[in-house]
Amino acid sequence: MNKKQLILFAKFLKIYNFLKFVQSIKTAFTYYSALIVSKVFFNFLVHRIPDTLSYKLINTLSGPQSFYEKVFCNVLVKKLQMSDEETTNLIDKQIYDFWKSGSGLDWHIETNNDDYQSTFEEQAIFTIEKISELTKSHKIKNLCLIDISTGNGNFLNFLTKEVDVATKAIGFDINNRIIKHNKQKDDFKHIEFKHGLVQEHANYILNLSRDNSICFVSRKSLTFYNNKQFNELLALLNKVKTKVYFCLIETNNFNYKKNNETNYRDSPNFYAHNYPLIFKKNNWELMWSKKEYINFFINDHWVYCGFNTKNEERVT
Repeated sequence: MNKKQLILFAKFLKIYNFLKFVQSIKTAFTYYSALIVSKVFFNFLVHRIPDTLSYKLINTLSGPQSFYEKVFCNVLVKKLQMSDEETTNLIDKQIYDFWKSGSGLDWHIETNNDDYQSTFEEQAIFTIEKISELTKSHKIKNLCLIDISTGNGNFLNFLTKEVDVATKAIGFDINNRIIKHNKQKDDFKHIEFKHGLVQEHANYILNLSRDNSICFVSRKSLTFYNNKQFNELLALLNKVKTKVYFCLIETNNFNYKKNNETNYRDSPNFYAHNYPLIFKKNNWELMWSKKEYINFFINDHWVYCGFNTKNEERVT
């Protein structure tokens, strides 16, 4: 019995919410215990982080799993918060290099399965409804969906099929091998794939905006962007002369009442962003937002937001 079947069985027995609540308490207890241990013994542990473990945690995509790893991740995060810009830039480069490498390709291929894709509908239904409302209220006939970090292209493919207007789909990714892999798939012939960061294709984006209404999408991608990279992305998008939309579906644990823009999460390769604040600073307007808790006790949640620029709108 796979995970999806177990969840359906638990819902049938009407114990799913109870089990989820118990699991949340257990996760929160482990989370705060590891945080306390890392703070109390920081001076002792900071000099005893094995290089191999450090490298593993910096490049892992699933986050720390064991209690031991959670403690050392917290130590690494605090160490980075105290480090100079050169050190943090080095960590960011390691994360960037991971996504460009064969390891990044392997991860995208491993997540190319039905179990992983079965979460798309549950996660995206709110965003799909909002995009549909947007296209109707603004009378958009030609919509260009641009995935800023498309990976194996499956989510962009899913989203394109669900949107109810003529749609041009474009996926960007820094891993050239996954881009080549995507281009060879018959199911993706309706999607155009581009290698590199969106920022590296400024003229291409500007040309697209002449004949299409553009909506950028991000699902679990911006958490790998540091603050500088995030602001650089929005600075480029602001150069488009017509109104642009941006829909994001991201995991986060940010306290939005704080006035800062970006924090580390509980691992040195994940960032928590204050999305409303960063977009507002870059002259974007919030159209909608929604927060859905994964674990209320540690503020671990999915955040769904839609933004648009203040530029003049042209119906396309």
